[in-house]
Amino acid sequence: MDNCNYENSNAQKTDSTVDYNELKRQLGILNLSIDTIYVIVVAIVFNILYLDNQRNTLLDSINGTNYTKNGPDLSKIPRITNYMVVYATGMFLLINGSEYERQLSMTGENRNEKSICKAWKSVMSSVLVLLASLIGSNNLEV
Repeated sequence: MDNCNYENSNAQKTDSTVDYNELKRQLGILNLSIDTIYVIVVAIVFNILYLDNQRNTLLDSINGTNYTKNGPDLSKIPRITNYMVVYATGMFLLINGSEYERQLSMTGENRNEKSICKAWKSVMSSVLVLLASLIGSNNLEV
């Protein structure tokens, strides 16, 4: 039992040596990531509304009714949501690029080639998703 208490006191000592600037940097990254995910969620909700409107338009055609005529014009939603996705992807590219630069700048014992490779792959995946979003924006009907 005393051994457990001793280990806990060591853990508390280790926590006091944490670099608070690093913790603030990580908190900033988490906050930006959460805000960016909110943008993606809103874009998804907009797309659901657009698809629901398209379904209702098809139902009007099938049933010979005209209920969607009085509804809002949602024809620009795909373009707007694409811009939102491009913005979100750009934010993740910024986050991944900063991490890659940070990993590259480390020297000595702190430098980890595996972490550098992982950060590079994250940057490249963000670039590819951004490129796909930009290319896909040309295919949207407005």
